[in-house]
Amino acid sequence: MPEELWHPAGTIDFPMPVHDAVGIPSDNHTIHNIIRYGKKVDHWVRGSVSPFPWEKLYTLPGNYQGCGYILRFTKDGNYLIGWPKLTPEGANGKLVTWWAKPSLFPDPSHPSPPPLPKLVVSGGVLRWGDTIQFAGASDRCALIKETEEYPDIALWSDPNYKLAEYENDLIESGINYVRHIGSMNTQFMIDHVLRMRAAGIVVEIEVYDPNLIPNPFVNLSEMWKLAILGNTLFDVGNEFRAYEPAIGMVKSICDQLLLQNCLVGAGAWSAPGQGYSQTFHNEYNKHTYETAHRHWVESHWRIALDYLPHKPVMANEIFNLTNMSLAAVESLFGRIFQVGCQGGQYYHWGGLPDQLAFKDVLDVASKFVN
Repeated sequence: MPEELWHPAGTIDFPMPVHDAVGIPSDNHTIHNIIRYGKKVDHWVRGSVSPFPWEKLYTLPGNYQGCGYILRFTKDGNYLIGWPKLTPEGANGKLVTWWAKPSLFPDPSHPSPPPLPKLVVSGGVLRWGDTIQFAGASDRCALIKETEEYPDIALWSDPNYKLAEYENDLIESGINYVRHIGSMNTQFMIDHVLRMRAAGIVVEIEVYDPNLIPNPFVNLSEMWKLAILGNTLFDVGNEFRAYEPAIGMVKSICDQLLLQNCLVGAGAWSAPGQGYSQTFHNEYNKHTYETAHRHWVESHWRIALDYLPHKPVMANEIFNLTNMSLAAVESLFGRIFQVGCQGGQYYHWGGLPDQLAFKDVLDVASKFVN
């Protein structure tokens, strides 16, 4: 073969001796090399853009010998690796094969962004990445006002405050925690949760309020679709008040959500329903975190913290029916975190008179974001 047909293309450095190697190009201009060194076989990929970085993707399980191959099927485009298995002297030979979809392989020239954090509870602490303190303000009825599912409840919200403007205010505020009554339209909630996730905001879905309707606000069987997004909490039972039969419903809903790997809040410590909260806790302890409602009785935060000290506590229902000033709201947020709660959430009732300006409350809540 004439010498001028081949030209030097450089040397590839690997962190181990290379005994055998085969390769194949891909449609996205990466190159896949299958390399044996000793008994091990690795899959390396070269990036598509200069300086063409190399990255090890995978080590084939088992021990191998000799030289193998990599090829591509024309029918489905999948790659197939075949490599002789290391066998004792004189034993029958075995060719081990592996297949993969090349579309799943990364390009080292375009590394994937780091995975988004996922809410977890570990050691009694709620965490979202490095975040362990959650503060925010929200329009409780923002989602159901948009979907027009529960018009009598949505009256608590300002009808002129549209969802797009509301979400934009949340995103620009710097808060990291909102709470909304859930919707039967699961995809609508998914879209909202994804927009909040991109802004670093945890969304708590209010699943059930026995004081308002007899059944859950949401399609319970589909809540896993929200749970897998990684920034969702699910609060069950907004204040027991005088609704003792609701205890059984709350326990049942918690069980269904926990089977879907949801982070489930319950307890609803508040003055009107304290006795029933106590009854609930005497019978049930599987939920993920505690909820404490009604800001004006600080003792209920402490009850929630003391009663189940191994669970996070979210004081997720601060609201202004007592003409609080902004300074009082700020002081209240400070006390919530001082006593040991992990979350503080202010409800804005835009449909009621004498409410603080929502953006001002967002500014206050954002001061407590960790």
